[in-house]
Amino acid sequence: MMKEFIQANRGDELAIFPSYQVFCNLFRQCVDKWDPPTRELVRVFHDQTKLVSDYVADELNAATRVVQFIKVTAAKVLDEVVENASQEVTTLLRAECRPYTQDERLFTELDKQRLRDVQAQVKAAVHTDANGRVALREVMDAVASGVLTTKDREVAEMQVALRAYLDVAVPRFADAIPMRLNDLILRTFTAEMTSELNSLTDEKLTRLMQDSEQKMTERQQLKEELACLASAEKEIELVC
Repeated sequence: MMKEFIQANRGDELAIFPSYQVFCNLFRQCVDKWDPPTRELVRVFHDQTKLVSDYVADELNAATRVVQFIKVTAAKVLDEVVENASQEVTTLLRAECRPYTQDERLFTELDKQRLRDVQAQVKAAVHTDANGRVALREVMDAVASGVLTTKDREVAEMQVALRAYLDVAVPRFADAIPMRLNDLILRTFTAEMTSELNSLTDEKLTRLMQDSEQKMTERQQLKEELACLASAEKEIELVC
């Protein structure tokens, strides 16, 4: 399948040179598979941040209106922060579709991959004697038998290049995304919530600290009932 893909997508490069265009197209298919787990990580950041935020609000032991205000504000801020983070993740994934690295380990990995393939080929074809020795002729024949056709060589080189680059790119991406989300979501959410709460006016704070109309009405009714009971108690004492 890769052989047909290379033939259909390669540019004007000579067959002895791996096609960068084909490499990018193949690697882009790998990056597409990174999208779902990355989005899931964003969702986990959102859910865990909201869980902690709601817990902190409940632990304030503040008036119900204050707790509700904090929860609503936090939910609004968090949704905006996560939306911006999701857009940033899209940009990061898009950037990964264009392979790049300055990590010199890439060349080391390429050599390791090529050597590993040759070793596997020789081990499969050469037999050792009772002392663990091999015949040089068998080794040479095994290496010679591994000469591939041009198209097969293109496939083999492309597979080696992909594996080597993935060994560099995957750990880099796996390390970078959680740290980036920590900045984009946790730090930004904390900063935005601090700004929201610090920007509250005295008038807004006064309204938040006031009881609801229903509670104020109930309190007034209780005062009136208490006054009525006190008056009745005095009348009873006078009669007695």
